[in-house]
Amino acid sequence: VGGGGIAGAHFRRDTGAHRRIVRKLPIAGLVAARLLLPAALHPPVIAAVAYMHATDELIDTGDLSTRQEALHRWDAQTSAALESSSPPDDTTLLTLWDTTRRHPHMTARVRAFLDGAPLEANWTGFDAEADFQAYVDRYSLPALMLMASLMAPHPDAGVEDPFVRGCRALIDGWQRCDFLADLAEDAAKGRIGIPKDELARHGLKFEDLQTRSDACVPALEDLVRAQTALA
Repeated sequence: VGGGGIAGAHFRRDTGAHRRIVRKLPIAGLVAARLLLPAALHPPVIAAVAYMHATDELIDTGDLSTRQEALHRWDAQTSAALESSSPPDDTTLLTLWDTTRRHPHMTARVRAFLDGAPLEANWTGFDAEADFQAYVDRYSLPALMLMASLMAPHPDAGVEDPFVRGCRALIDGWQRCDFLADLAEDAAKGRIGIPKDELARHGLKFEDLQTRSDACVPALEDLVRAQTALA
């Protein structure tokens, strides 16, 4: 992390915060970042990933009202931290605060991500493919752009920029795969990322995924293959 250029009055504190965050993140992603990215991008990318993960965990845990309240508090806490001239105490917000000062475009990216976060906090599933696409546009893509904008030719580019369009195509497939990987876990929580109309098209009901009856296995296999092909 030190090789990434963290310096100045908050050198020791910022570096320590990054190291604490690194210990909490999946090792595969950290190894990929170290191998594929220039050293100068390691700290801001790690800070962005850590913030995205922290937000996602807050608003994906508990019942609907708990998730909504957690997002409201976190949004206010983040906004206060980024608007302050003093470094915040929270480790995740500290590294984000430092990153937005080194990469000013990140403030708008954080705001776009938070503006879409209520969609995740309120999420109980999708009725149709259009609902999934709205979720990708408003939450999944802004989440990806927290990191991707640090590597973009034009970091503040809009949705019509070729780089951003490529990110949109990537996250569409990535999100489908993520929902498939979490299918059993999400079904146990009473929500899944496959639209209801897709279930119906394959002769399935949500209850079939919860009961895991042998009779639904062939249809479920067809559904998974169809969603994988889309991804």
